[in-house]
Amino acid sequence: MLSNNIIMACLSVAIWMIGASTRAGSTEIGCPPTHNGKPLVDVSLFDGPPADLADLIPRNGGWDLLGPPVSPNLPNYTLGCTYRGSKDVVTVVLPRHIRVCEFTNGPQVRCH
Repeated sequence: MLSNNIIMACLSVAIWMIGASTRAGSTEIGCPPTHNGKPLVDVSLFDGPPADLADLIPRNGGWDLLGPPVSPNLPNYTLGCTYRGSKDVVTVVLPRHIRVCEFTNGPQVRCH
């Protein structure tokens, strides 16, 4: 039978490896910096599609997504990206594992 010390050491290594693989595979997502040659001017974050108008208010330079979205129409958060001189809203559907979106440079955000 394995001693408790060996079991604890194996568990510690396994937990470290899971954490390292999660960090290595983490993704960062944001709005395209331009759309049809026009620069990004604003980013909003929506609980579901922007058409539902369920936009979230940023706090402390971004958004903390503490749980899954509650929208019945789309089970993901969505970035709404607007561009100077354009009425188009480019949408970026965020993967469910995203938990933070923060402003980085001007209107740009980085979600991870």
